[in-house]
Amino acid sequence: LDVIVVPNGFHAVSGELNNLADGALLDDATFRTLHVKFWSHLARRARKEIPNWRQVAFQTHNEPGFCANSKPQLNKWRSHEKRIIRAIRKQIPTSTIFTGAVCTNGDQFFEGDSLGGPPLVRINQVMSPYKQFKNLIYTIHFRMPRVFVFQGFGSHPDVKGLKYPMNRANVSSAISKVDDSKSDLEDYRDNNWKRTVLFDAMRQAADWKTKHGVKLHITEWGTTRSNVDGKGGGPDARGRLLYTRDMVDAMKKYGITWTYSAWMDWDGLTKKFIYGKD
Repeated sequence: LDVIVVPNGFHAVSGELNNLADGALLDDATFRTLHVKFWSHLARRARKEIPNWRQVAFQTHNEPGFCANSKPQLNKWRSHEKRIIRAIRKQIPTSTIFTGAVCTNGDQFFEGDSLGGPPLVRINQVMSPYKQFKNLIYTIHFRMPRVFVFQGFGSHPDVKGLKYPMNRANVSSAISKVDDSKSDLEDYRDNNWKRTVLFDAMRQAADWKTKHGVKLHITEWGTTRSNVDGKGGGPDARGRLLYTRDMVDAMKKYGITWTYSAWMDWDGLTKKFIYGKD
């Protein structure tokens, strides 16, 4: 097990969902310069103080915004990310570095891209390979179908017992009982989410990886718990297991590595969740 260091939560204001870096990286050139200096300092300390520093990889940022009105500002992010990579490599020339895709690591864009049609994974619009750097691993998030998976359920507390693979009778029953989630349930139904659809999505991601001869890692994917609202809400338990199996099988087939998000808490696998005491 290697360790990926992602200093994403720094400069957080107590009680705030987002941290200072989310907005400042996009809008403040002075902050970006300080951000590069921070990375230089962190990499230097890592090599000096961590005995197994060769097993430590660095990710430039988790979910760099750089996405105004659903328009990816990829070039602006790449300009900054290159400075981060150079700063790290100056301290640790052999370091493994994970890059970040714009628009919440691509997930925000993939979600909108799939509404009203077959799922599309257009990585080229949120990430582009660097020819001047070696030993990079490119990262995206994959939270599709949104109504079923990790971080999607927070927007759908009225959905209960949703099954995977998609079952039209089950979805029709769910739609009849909800107020706010009809469009996402219809998207789940119309895209016919099942094993072959997931495999096709991973194939699209792998096509990008193969075209550019790079490595691809999905840093966030997963399903939410079945009792997330404390009242039996959430996806069907068996469906969660089948979805997890199909995702792992698809990523293995296409040579995509992954980090499951998360092992604990309300969206986890290994620890019993008690509503209100997470």
